Amino acid sequence: MSEERQFIPLKIAVLTVSDTRTEETDKSGLKLKTLLEEAGHRLADKVIVPDDIYRIREVVSKWILITHKPQPFSGGDKASAEYAKQQRATVQS
Repeated sequence: MSEERQFIPLKIAVLTVSDTRTEETDKSGLKLKTLLEEAGHRLADKVIVPDDIYRIREVVSKWILITHKPQPFSGGDKASAEYAKQQRATVQS
């Protein structure tokens, strides 16, 4: 028995790590952007950073904070589930 799954478009971020690339010369970042949009997804962000662990962490940390809000501790599981549902809806829109 085959079940079709509903397509859910994602917001996807692209990070290019390079000391030499610019928006004009970042062919791989542009290719990824094109492919994800052609597949029906949306570009959440596209950033080029130098090969520096602190700059990379800075960008990725911001992305994590945007997508993973802290869960409320009061209100029990029902409130946490509702909060998570709202956050997923926000990220997907």
